[in-house]
Amino acid sequence: MVVSQVPVDTVIFAVPEQQAIQGSIIKGVSFRCLSDTWCSDHTKMPIIAKGKALSFLQPIAEKRDFSRRGADRRVIDREDLQLNLDP
Repeated sequence: MVVSQVPVDTVIFAVPEQQAIQGSIIKGVSFRCLSDTWCSDHTKMPIIAKGKALSFLQPIAEKRDFSRRGADRRVIDREDLQLNLDP
């Protein structure tokens, strides 16, 4: 993963979140940083939990599914984004 290769001070995590506002569910994102970095020391940005950070850094365990269509289709399901290792 690319994130594993970059300097620790340069990583900001975008964490999906939901909030209930006036009876409606609003989907959004919050930005979080790793502890003991310039961002955590000099800003008021929340720190990401280590378990959550690890989930961002772990390879995807699910297999691609080319039958997924529309809103169910994920990046991993796109045929044109698969790494071709054939010579």
